[in-house]
Amino acid sequence: INGEYLLANKQFKKIFQPKDDQIVGRTYKEIFSQNFAERLRATDADVVKAEKELVFEEIIPHSGENHIYSLTKFPLWDAAGKIYAIAGMAADISGQKNEGALLQQSIAQFESLFDAAPDAIVVINSESRIIKWNPMAELLFGYTSEEAIGRSLPELIIPVKQREHYADVIDNFTKSHTSGNNNLSSEMRAMHRNKNEFDIEISLSHTIHQEQPLVIAFISDITRRTQMEKENTQTRNFLDSIIENIPDMIFVKDAKELRFVRFNKAGETLLGAKREDLIGKNDHDLFPKEDADFFISKDREVLDEKKMMDIKEEKINTPSGERWLHTKKIPILDESGNAIYLLGISADITERKRLENERLEAEKQLRTSEIQLGLILENIGEGVVVTDTRQRVVLSNRMAEEILATDNNSRSTNWAKRYEIYYPDGETVFPAQDLPIEKALRGSDTEDTEIILHDPASNVSKLVQVTGHPIRDEGNRVIAAVATIKDITKYKELEKALEESEIKYRRLIGFRRDQNET
Repeated sequence: INGEYLLANKQFKKIFQPKDDQIVGRTYKEIFSQNFAERLRATDADVVKAEKELVFEEIIPHSGENHIYSLTKFPLWDAAGKIYAIAGMAADISGQKNEGALLQQSIAQFESLFDAAPDAIVVINSESRIIKWNPMAELLFGYTSEEAIGRSLPELIIPVKQREHYADVIDNFTKSHTSGNNNLSSEMRAMHRNKNEFDIEISLSHTIHQEQPLVIAFISDITRRTQMEKENTQTRNFLDSIIENIPDMIFVKDAKELRFVRFNKAGETLLGAKREDLIGKNDHDLFPKEDADFFISKDREVLDEKKMMDIKEEKINTPSGERWLHTKKIPILDESGNAIYLLGISADITERKRLENERLEAEKQLRTSEIQLGLILENIGEGVVVTDTRQRVVLSNRMAEEILATDNNSRSTNWAKRYEIYYPDGETVFPAQDLPIEKALRGSDTEDTEIILHDPASNVSKLVQVTGHPIRDEGNRVIAAVATIKDITKYKELEKALEESEIKYRRLIGFRRDQNET
């Protein structure tokens, strides 16, 4: 309809002899003189306006002389019932008398186009009876032309359950030739000769042949298309269901004005508004200016750089109060690489942030407590050792390390492996299982047990006083033990020296403690 050739046969090329033998893709003006090209365009317009076949006579100069042509033009419709091209057949009638022969030639050429059509084409009369049935219709429905002609189109191809309805639709259309309703398109179920059903699209167009109103039906099998549409719908519904039930807020903005075009249920809940009140708005419509400016600046950065941005924390004010979000913003690009949308996924981390702050505060207090505990432990006069159930030291102070002659690398309280352990008499071996730390790990409290620890490596002995207490969890299970150690070696030596001094002075002044002592 724009005057550009889509098809030309060999005779056309032979008569007009283009230099490069190329017709398709060229326009009238590129092949003919301006006057003749304008006449051809005018006859095209007449055919489009009339929406039917028209016959013209044209004088066409070629081969050095004028030739009279009978030019038959008719419109071609697409499946949607829209004229997309003009077909023409030109017969040279110069010096010919037999008009009937020319007519038969035109009819033969039309039949050739009719038979070669890629869609099923059916011509029906005003009674919905089939008068033309092309080869593609035979293939699509399984009936030969001889079997189809004369039968009702609805009765032949429409399943019984839908036949009455569509029979009325087709019948009404065939009888509405003068109503101005020249085209009708519909999708429906059809039936093959073997009773198998499938989806078709049928487009009906009015025409007139030999003053008789006819209807041309263009029919195409759309089973695959409807199946794909169904699958696409199912996929879309599935994805919509996922998006709606994701607990994080999901939103989409258009890239041009950054207005919201999509919100999920979590977004409604977080912002305290229905999505119909959010769609079409931008950040300045929903948030304070300072917040909106920040959001928009990040959006523009994402769209300009065309890469995802991960915003670990951002604060927004909502009807339910101040909330903290972890947001990822992603540009959505078209086939040309241009940003058309911005996708946002925001997780509400308010509770997590509160717990994190509480954890940091608790750690701060714990560090303070540890410092205080360390100061206390380091400044008391007794050694303190805390061990777990596997006898591994988890805490000890400087005094304990001095008493036990250990350091940070000695992390075991299994003293029996390192020391020879005796009762205070220095001769009787002290049972390892009765050590206060061992009893504490078994759940018993032990107070002020005196033992001698002899280190064979250094040949040094120390008299120590040890207490042991179990540490229990909430379930009253022993999870550790604490032992306090006091080096009483010098104390005992002093005590013995004092006792010896007392006896010495008593003897010196003649004081006796009993009758046997002088």
